[in-house]
Amino acid sequence: MGESPDDDSIEDRVESIETEMSDIEFDKIEARLDLIETEQEQLRADLDTVFESVRAQGDESPHIDSIQELHTRLSGLEENVSALRRSLEEIVDQRE
Repeated sequence: MGESPDDDSIEDRVESIETEMSDIEFDKIEARLDLIETEQEQLRADLDTVFESVRAQGDESPHIDSIQELHTRLSGLEENVSALRRSLEEIVDQRE
């Protein structure tokens, strides 16, 4: 069996994590999230335009399924980014 960690090594590890957390530039993460959300909004608008165009050609269009799949994937990405933003806000709130 390996040695059990002592209080000093645990404290050192906690301090190391605290240092790493303080080095994270949350404003840069938030700016990146803002950019991703803007890109998602533009993509959603473009995808809606293409979807309407294809749908106007008739529901039998071979592209309708792939467009619907892209809608589903985009929705999943939007949910993930939203969850990431909430987590970031919680971390920032805890640090203050």
